[in-house]
Amino acid sequence: MRSRVLANSTCSCAIQAPIERINLSEWLFTLSDEEYQACSAAHIAAGASRLPDGRRVTINVEKPGDTLMVQHYVEDIQRKARRGAWATSLVATTNSRST
Repeated sequence: MRSRVLANSTCSCAIQAPIERINLSEWLFTLSDEEYQACSAAHIAAGASRLPDGRRVTINVEKPGDTLMVQHYVEDIQRKARRGAWATSLVATTNSRST
């Protein structure tokens, strides 16, 4: 199976708080289903788990427009002030499905 990249994204922002109070990795992988849904009307569900090798994974389901998206984010960078993850996404429309 060959790998295809559907999207790349990078985001940064200034947070006005002491660095020792910031833990982005912990925030992402402990975000509750209710908190995820409160961020957007398109957010349907979220959950978190661990892979057999111990890495954390979060699974998000959203429906922007007519497209259903299921995203599996696997923790890659595990630093408090920096978070890195890679995702495998399933995108389903009424006529097609892509991973």
